[in-house]
Amino acid sequence: MDIKKNTLYQLVNLGFAGVSMLFFTIVIARILGTKAFGLYSYVFTYAGVFGIFYDFGLDVTLTKKVAVDKGETNIIGQLLFLKSITCGFTFLFYFLLGYLILRISLSLLILAGLGVLAASFISFGCAYFRGIERLDYEALFGILQKFIFIPLAILTAIKLEVEGIFASLTSTNLLILIMIYVFLRRREVNINIKPYNFSETFDIFRKEALPLFFIALFTFLYFRIDMLMLKWFKGEAVVGVYAASYRLMEGFTLFPSALMAALFPRLAYYASVDKNNFITYFLKGLILLSALGALLLLLSLFFGKEFILLLYGSAYKASCPLFLWLMVALFLIYPNFILTQSIIALNQQRVYALTSFIAFIANIALNLLLIPKYSATGAAISTIFTELILGVSLAIVLFTTLRQFRKVNP
Repeated sequence: MDIKKNTLYQLVNLGFAGVSMLFFTIVIARILGTKAFGLYSYVFTYAGVFGIFYDFGLDVTLTKKVAVDKGETNIIGQLLFLKSITCGFTFLFYFLLGYLILRISLSLLILAGLGVLAASFISFGCAYFRGIERLDYEALFGILQKFIFIPLAILTAIKLEVEGIFASLTSTNLLILIMIYVFLRRREVNINIKPYNFSETFDIFRKEALPLFFIALFTFLYFRIDMLMLKWFKGEAVVGVYAASYRLMEGFTLFPSALMAALFPRLAYYASVDKNNFITYFLKGLILLSALGALLLLLSLFFGKEFILLLYGSAYKASCPLFLWLMVALFLIYPNFILTQSIIALNQQRVYALTSFIAFIANIALNLLLIPKYSATGAAISTIFTELILGVSLAIVLFTTLRQFRKVNP
């Protein structure tokens, strides 16, 4: 399937998920009330953090391996073996920490944990769909999950409150997971959990999955640490003003996320078999995303203030200048999407992991320096420089690698 269709399917999938979950959040907040909704948010956030550890970089590894050789299905069993081990240890740690230290209710802890764990295995199945460039399958199961979960969770929340929501999440995700399993088996995909070669399996984990895990971890941290530091230094009111602009900026990453989901398998394939085609796809993606980022920045300069006030009202007037700063960061984030995915396609994920760590440390240092003096504006400026550091570093690595390709294949 071509990239345009896959991008469209992913846009529909992510767009529907975003709108439907916004509706769900508003309804649930009204049903539960502030105290119970706070409990739901707290437990879900805690369980969600462990999703990074469940995935452990194995999803992207699967997509890349399948994209390079679509007929090779033994890799699924190898990666499922690794995933089963990492998920087992992670869930045990999640449970012990939540129950013994954080004192979370046993029922909520188990239900939320199983729901997120099942979602991680669903994501693993969707990683295979991405590898074979069938994002229509991913969209189908993603939209179906929302259609079942949202009404079920709302109905159960009325009587069972938070437990009903997490019970709905777990049961829905398990149902979708079973459906994906049956779907793959009917396609005669080999999904037996078996390490066909222990040495090869360990090498995949050490060389490919582990760096991708650290990339996801450091990226998650430097995208979230600014709000925590704002809370520590300036209080919740400032966090609310900053979050209003930040969440909106994040919403504009929908298109590049969808595009990269469609384009990454093609980049991974050509990075392995045809470097000239890889360069062609990379440059097209870079030009497209850079142009769109510039257009959004230009539009925000003229209409950003009115846009913020229209969405949030006059109470969020202080968010207007922050939105402009964050749109500068978005201008850098857009081309960084294609840079990061190209680096992974070229098997340079260890370099990317190191760069992500440097960006994370730089972000903390910049926030410590700027937030006490400039408040939320300092956090926004820190985001700009963090993305600049990440983008320049990866661009140097990528273009150095591409020059080496041209020397080998003039």
